[in-house]
Amino acid sequence: MIVRTGLAAAGILLFLTAGVLIYQAGIRQAPQALKLATASTHAGEMKIITLSDGSRITLNNQTSIKYPEEFNQNTREVFLTGEAFFEVKHDANKPFRVHTDKLAVQVLGTSFNIQAYPDESGLDVAVASGKVGVFANGARDGKTYMLLPGQQLSYNRKNLAFSPSTIATAAIIAWQKGTLVFKNEKLEAIARRLERFYGVKIRFKNKKLMATELSLKANNLSLESVMKALGSAGEFNYSIKNKQVLIW
Repeated sequence: MIVRTGLAAAGILLFLTAGVLIYQAGIRQAPQALKLATASTHAGEMKIITLSDGSRITLNNQTSIKYPEEFNQNTREVFLTGEAFFEVKHDANKPFRVHTDKLAVQVLGTSFNIQAYPDESGLDVAVASGKVGVFANGARDGKTYMLLPGQQLSYNRKNLAFSPSTIATAAIIAWQKGTLVFKNEKLEAIARRLERFYGVKIRFKNKKLMATELSLKANNLSLESVMKALGSAGEFNYSIKNKQVLIW
């Protein structure tokens, strides 16, 4: 079942040991034997999917996910591109696995967020409840990590390294409430998120501004309001015309 919604709508990392599922099979392609359904969102759109086992997935802007219409008897596997929040029904006999282009995440029953946009340099996994195992194909340490509530693990596509941090639950689910949170982020990265969130195209006339680091929390604000706040903090000018934003 799919429900559409609108925009309004370093702690300790432990290597998985006995008693916790270990998943090191690497990044896999979608199994051909299973019939997969696909759900996706456009810029400025969110969507809620309920899987056959009762698990729920909320898709962020410009995200797609492939999932079996019915899970097999051994595992529950889905394939994500973009960002999504997962609320997984517990099943001790059937682990739930999320595959992205670089990361594999495995749980039994928990809630967590994965950000895995192909155009971003990093991928993030943040846990709201339960335990989450994370493995990256090609990572330097070759380990599988376990995350607990309030912990986040970031993976850098360039240096193939993990970095842990802590994160508040409110920050994990902020985007579902139409809230944008930027914390010391480069304007170039902020622009990509604004493009997905508002469905606009942002260009830089002054390329040096792309490296400007800014922080902002915006609760259901218009694009004009967000750009005004960013422009004031970053000391730059901008114009908005027909879904085109120019920064200089």
